[in-house]
Amino acid sequence: MEEKVAYNTNLKALDQLLGLKRLGAKIWRSPDTISTLSNGLSYYIVEVTIGDGIPYTIQAYGEEAIQLFLESQKMKLNLLISVSTQGVVS
Repeated sequence: MEEKVAYNTNLKALDQLLGLKRLGAKIWRSPDTISTLSNGLSYYIVEVTIGDGIPYTIQAYGEEAIQLFLESQKMKLNLLISVSTQGVVS
């Protein structure tokens, strides 16, 4: 049976999943823009994978969507800086 874990915020969920770096956790997909639904509500989604390919999806709406977007973009930027300072360019 699959275990489900609930978090107070999507940022905590993202932080927890990416804290599993020893298992190969990484952001697989995080759009460069926030979507706006037809009712005007902001929407954002991040897809994270673990080393064995297990995908996790984190969705957020409203203010939390903006926070999730900013955090995922910061993580992507930190990864790019880390790669560039190591002299590895792909």
